Order: sequence, then C-alpha cells, then structure tokens
Amino acid sequence: MVIPVWEPTFWNSTNTKTLLTETLQFLTDDEYAFEFVERSTRSSDQGILHFKELPGSLPKVDLVVLFSGGTDSLAAVLEALSEGRRPILISHRSTPVIDSR
Repeated sequence: MVIPVWEPTFWNSTNTKTLLTETLQFLTDDEYAFEFVERSTRSSDQGILHFKELPGSLPKVDLVVLFSGGTDSLAAVLEALSEGRRPILISHRSTPVIDSR
C-alpha cells in the first residue's frame, strides 16, 4: 500500500513499519507491505471526525468490546457479563442507513 502521510519519516521508520505490519498480519493473517509518501497538501479529502462531548461521565468499565452488531460480538458481550466484567461497547457506522436498527 502506498499511503500519503504528513510525517513520512516517522511512518517509514523500520520500527514503525515492522510493528504495523506484524500487528496487521497477526490480526488478519494477510500479508502487508507499506510505502508512506509525503502528502501534497495539508487539506484532507476525507473529513475529520468531530466528536461531540460525552453527555456525562462514563460508568466504570474494565473491558472494551468491539461491537459490530453481529452474533459473535453479542457472544463476547454476554461472556464478559457472565464473568462479572463491566464492558463498554465500541461500534462504528459508516452510513446512517442502519441507525434505526
């Protein structure tokens, strides 16, 4: 993958590329190769996410669960709860089409 970045020296360092590649290979069992190049402009084609302030303090949690809404995510939450854990569910919606669900 050739990826434009603002700090190519950092991203092209052997340590950074090795850690990134090994982590992704471990997580996906796929092969990766990266080349980071200087961005041509400071503006981004992709918008920056602006998160609203939290409505209040978060409850005490001891586990983060990536929650896709699928059965495997639900099973992970149920297992955590059955063990007396206090999970927080993190999810992502790339489009508002499924918001009502």
